[in-house]
Amino acid sequence: MEVQEYASKGVSHMYGVWCFCSECYYEDRNMEDMKKGLHSFYKQYFGKREKKESIIEYKNSMSSNTKSKTQRTRRKNAIKKYIVENK
Repeated sequence: MEVQEYASKGVSHMYGVWCFCSECYYEDRNMEDMKKGLHSFYKQYFGKREKKESIIEYKNSMSSNTKSKTQRTRRKNAIKKYIVENK
């Protein structure tokens, strides 16, 4: 996934994406579906439209102590929640 196209070059965003992708890989999920979901997630995250609850949760995980395991887990879970809600 080209995260840079969504202006997401920060390490904390990369941690969230990596944790999510790693979990998907080990759970043998369809990576193409997950990729589409991630693109949709970041379009919404960086877009100007009203934010869904999972986007707000992700944004809150980016507010402080962003490299901690707890915040990375929150980011991963927010991405998963978004994709499940938007299938």
